[in-house]
Amino acid sequence: MKGNNILASIRFSLACIVMATAIGCATIPPAPAAPTCSEVCLHGKNLGCSWATATPNGASCVQVCDNAQRGPLPWLMSCAMQAETCEAADACNK
Repeated sequence: MKGNNILASIRFSLACIVMATAIGCATIPPAPAAPTCSEVCLHGKNLGCSWATATPNGASCVQVCDNAQRGPLPWLMSCAMQAETCEAADACNK
């Protein structure tokens, strides 16, 4: 009898671990993808922001953004994507 109780206890514990793992993993949502320079520039263009157009030297917004992302002061792209006005987007990077 004692052996059956131990086996039953082990089976129950294993079932609990499996259930907890399955439920725990199912509730973790995937992290949202970071916005790309293309997305930020399109958003800025849709808002009518001057920074979303090509520079006088012909560099596109995406090129400027890509360069900024590799520099010491990268654009805060998630903030810019949430902006509803050009002024709000500009404030993200000040």
